[in-house]
Amino acid sequence: MSKVWTIFSLIFILFGVTILFISNLLEALVPKLGFAAFQVAAAGEYIPENYEMDLSSNYLLGSLCILFGVGVLITIWQDYLSMVKKHG
Repeated sequence: MSKVWTIFSLIFILFGVTILFISNLLEALVPKLGFAAFQVAAAGEYIPENYEMDLSSNYLLGSLCILFGVGVLITIWQDYLSMVKKHG
């Protein structure tokens, strides 16, 4: 059973890292895409704040996934160490 939990915790960690990576990528890329679209359209005035996104919920979700995965791994590791001490 601990192998299943280990795999799930590693998947949660990878999922959290992926969420954080994609959020960082979007936060850096979207204003540049907005500027490129502005240059193509040549209409109005370019304001970088118009292209900023609030990704705080993404950062929160990614962080929680990573923390949950690490917490489960720590719990599994402690159970394994106590089992080794008991039988060893």
